[in-house]
Amino acid sequence: MDVFDLTGEKQHYFYNSYGRLVNFPSVITAELLPEIEFSGTKQGGCTDGEYIYQSAGDTSDYTYLNIVKYKIADGSFTSVRYDGNPNFGHANDMTYNPDEDRIYIATMMADNSIVILNASDLSYVDTIYLSDCNKIPQIAYNRNDKKYYLRQGSEYLIYDSSWNLVERRYAPPQLSGTTGQGDETDGSFIYRLTYGSTNGIYGEKNGLDILTIDGKRVGHIKIDVPREPESIMYDWNGNYYVSTNDVGELSTIRFYKLSMFSNLYAVLG
Repeated sequence: MDVFDLTGEKQHYFYNSYGRLVNFPSVITAELLPEIEFSGTKQGGCTDGEYIYQSAGDTSDYTYLNIVKYKIADGSFTSVRYDGNPNFGHANDMTYNPDEDRIYIATMMADNSIVILNASDLSYVDTIYLSDCNKIPQIAYNRNDKKYYLRQGSEYLIYDSSWNLVERRYAPPQLSGTTGQGDETDGSFIYRLTYGSTNGIYGEKNGLDILTIDGKRVGHIKIDVPREPESIMYDWNGNYYVSTNDVGELSTIRFYKLSMFSNLYAVLG
């Protein structure tokens, strides 16, 4: 339902999966974390709460890819470089499964591949190939129901932990004039990161297109970041992060912590 506060600003209130009332602000502010110097085009990323895992490399002809492991507390990092094997493709989106301590990377390749890495040392585990989809660009793991949510056009393909397709669910269109980036879920809502401009103003449509977990569209909320946002990440402890790819400045990795719910009563119950 729509509610107006005392200033006349329209707010959006919804109940999360714990039955608690959630208030989404109209604009999400972002706090820049310590920057690191690291070259390469940034695409998918995810977090386990202590570290952010970020791809950075050549995602145009797929010759190499680095996976950067960034410590949120102090900005220190390590990295592992892969030179063409396995093929990470565009490495468009990533998600973290804490039950396995593994990272799953949606390659957006024609072979419908998902690359799996160990989070502990970024070592390669396996590549799985899905037959029910086509060039999956977004992936999110829901810790509540132990399922993977893969977005493909106007639907979500939902897989169980053994990668059996269990449901196809309608995905409402995102905000017009925006490019879809990464997806994330906190078990109550699905957050679809968007990138776009208004009247040539760079980043004016940067934001989150929000759905309820069962696929109902909540709306679009602007994110106050000046660059191209790539991945939205949630640590399942109340903290949300975004990584950016800076056009013309590919030697720096930037992460932002979002003030997602400035007037939040309770997300996690």
